Amino acid sequence: MGAKKWISVAKSYVGIDYVYGGGHSASGDPKAGMDCSGLGEKIAQACGLDIGWGATTTLESQGNVINRSEVQTGDMGFYGSRGSSYHVVWALDNRQFIAEPQPGQKCYIGNIDGYPADFWIRNPKIAAFVGNGTTSGSGGSGESTVTVYYFTPFYYINQESAKRWGVHETDDITSDSISTVEEMKKYADKTFSLNPEFNLTATLDPNTEIVKGDITHVSIRPADYETDLKLVGYTQYPYSSAQQPSVTYNSNPATILDFYTSQEKKISSVQRQLVDATKISRTNQNWLNNYVGGETNQ
Repeated sequence: MGAKKWISVAKSYVGIDYVYGGGHSASGDPKAGMDCSGLGEKIAQACGLDIGWGATTTLESQGNVINRSEVQTGDMGFYGSRGSSYHVVWALDNRQFIAEPQPGQKCYIGNIDGYPADFWIRNPKIAAFVGNGTTSGSGGSGESTVTVYYFTPFYYINQESAKRWGVHETDDITSDSISTVEEMKKYADKTFSLNPEFNLTATLDPNTEIVKGDITHVSIRPADYETDLKLVGYTQYPYSSAQQPSVTYNSNPATILDFYTSQEKKISSVQRQLVDATKISRTNQNWLNNYVGGETNQ
């Protein structure tokens, strides 16, 4: 019964903002925000327990070290070395934890093995309250649905891109198939545009031949960056020697693909028109042969 109570209270805090120093008083409102240690202290308070109010290093001294395999509801997972830990998460069961991560983020439920703690401590007061706890990964009564993360959501900056172009924030990304931080970083590098899109429009001398599929090389020396731009559009005046044609080059693969797709559609359309015209010519020829043949036979 105690384990279900602990889990139910803990889950009610999912989505509450991280606030440094929050949750460290009996009168404080948890909805106003908590930090990593204050979260557990507020869960304990709501369960009628007094485990004190303090930082992670204080919580370390309030129990005994246990093995990862022994983790159950209410156990504390610490990050850093004994005596100088800097972060703590609170076990819901042997598979999941709940945590307040860092400033700018919210309380969430994560996967213990996806964000492994350096050591685990069992507080005797919490252990007595939860009994044998929940170790099966059932997460309690199952009355609420929450998002479970394999690892702590994090803010990622590709250092090479940032050095070259500065930092430009974009929307968050998620993936249900990625379970490690390093895999997520690689996914981010593939998903985000690490270099800006370049677009170049040039006006040419009259009668200059435009080469389909043309590529121009661009070098940006201050950023130590080079790239190829491909022809993605042009305007020409085949019947005027006075008007100047123009060309547009772009570095975005999607824009390049769209251009060549549109060119293929135009070619296909012209081919269909030629086929239709050929059919019409054959029909006219057949009609003419029949007509002339008919006149000749009279």
